[in-house]
Amino acid sequence: MPRVIITASSFCKNEILCAEVVAAMPDVEIVFHPLNSKSSPLEVATALNGFDGAIVGRELVTAAVLMQANPPRVLVKYGVGMDNIDPAVFAGMSVFATPGSNAFAVAEHTLGLILCLTHNIASCDRQLRAGNWWKNGGTALAGKTIAVVGVGHIGSRVARLMRAFDCQVLGVDVLDRSDVLTEIGARQLDLESAIGMADIVTFHVPLTELTARMVNREFLASMKAGSWLLNTCRGGIVVESELLEALNSGHLAGAGLDVFEVEPTENTELIQHPSVLCTPHTAGNAREAVLAMGRASITAIVSNIKLI
Repeated sequence: MPRVIITASSFCKNEILCAEVVAAMPDVEIVFHPLNSKSSPLEVATALNGFDGAIVGRELVTAAVLMQANPPRVLVKYGVGMDNIDPAVFAGMSVFATPGSNAFAVAEHTLGLILCLTHNIASCDRQLRAGNWWKNGGTALAGKTIAVVGVGHIGSRVARLMRAFDCQVLGVDVLDRSDVLTEIGARQLDLESAIGMADIVTFHVPLTELTARMVNREFLASMKAGSWLLNTCRGGIVVESELLEALNSGHLAGAGLDVFEVEPTENTELIQHPSVLCTPHTAGNAREAVLAMGRASITAIVSNIKLI
């Protein structure tokens, strides 16, 4: 009997997904063994050893998995982003992703952060709870220029949402996405031009050698004075110490962050900054998104059961 292990912690905690994966593969032994981003490479490799297939989450999957006696032949990533999987693993087994499965949730979360920042919603809430009648409604989103960096599954949805608010949308991508952008009344520009014009810069890119630490002191200085920065993709694209410099100097009006360099974050100076609105990597964790990601993972493992 084939054996499949599920280590994605969010999947393992969801009773609906656990029941559905068992029902989908009645002739497969399924083991639930939740891991997380803090799990060591050896712990992950040991857990996956002896299984034919695996559904993994945010834990680091390194080449150590391939060095075990019986590594999985099929690996499915629960969620989006493959930055936690060593490229060597791709050469040693069949790896499947589920891109776009939570795009709607991340896009909506991004919009929520933008509205809260521009309209001072969270700030007013904190002030009122503290007993202060602080009547500062911020600024309207309509008419603002938005730079969407990364016009993929999530970025394209964010661009559409921003156009619905009568914003001027500038898309930035390494690929030609002008057809998608033109369709919604937006346009594609190079990164330098876009961030220099934008009132809001929002990131929706994977973490790669190209994007790692791209939001550094030089990048932030190139942004328009008084603009906002949003990051709901991967914390590793932002140099947090240099973002703090830009916030403390007043060059940036604020930042909305759902992801951090290290998670859970211990950067108290950043998360307690009065101009920062932050959430604990929950943008893609809406109930519907969790089910969509899980079901996409189930479909991928079932579709490739013949490889197991």
